[in-house]
Amino acid sequence: MGHVATAALVIMLAVVFSGTYLAKLVGLYVPFLVPEGGSLHDGLYWGEFGFTIVSGCMAILVLTMIRCRDHWLVPILSYKAFTAVGVRSYGLYLIHVPLGVLLIETVGRKSELLALILYVPLLVLCTEIAHRWVEKPAMKLKTRMAAPGASGTAQRDATPLSE
Repeated sequence: MGHVATAALVIMLAVVFSGTYLAKLVGLYVPFLVPEGGSLHDGLYWGEFGFTIVSGCMAILVLTMIRCRDHWLVPILSYKAFTAVGVRSYGLYLIHVPLGVLLIETVGRKSELLALILYVPLLVLCTEIAHRWVEKPAMKLKTRMAAPGASGTAQRDATPLSE
C-alpha cells in the first residue's frame, strides 16, 4: 500500500500543478475556468478531471496514513503546521472558492499574478479570523449548551440523587 500512496501523491501533485500559474511558465497549464463566452467542449479544463483525480488520490493517502503508520508521509503530515491546517480545514473549505472568485473577478482581470500573490495571504487571514471568532466560540457554545452526557461533550461528575 505504501508504493500506491507514493504514486497517488505524485499524481495528485502533478494534477494540482497543472492548474497553477507556475504551469503556465513551463507550458503545462490546463485552464481551471472556461473563458468568458467559451464552453467546456472548447478544450480541456482542469475542472473536468482535476477534482476527481485529486479526491481519489486523497482517499488513498488517508487510508495509507490510517493503515500504514510507518509510511514516510506520516511524520511529514504530522508537522505542527499541517495539523494547524487540519484544524482549520472547514474554514478553508468554505472560504477558498468565494475568495478565489472574488480575486479573479476583481484583481485577476488586470493581473492574474497579483491575484495569485494576494490569494494565499488573504486565505490564511480570512481562515484564521473565521477560526478564532466563529468556529472556536461556536464549539465552546455547543459544549456549554449540550445536555450532560451528550455525544461530543465531557461527562460531568455524576453523583446519584438518592440511593
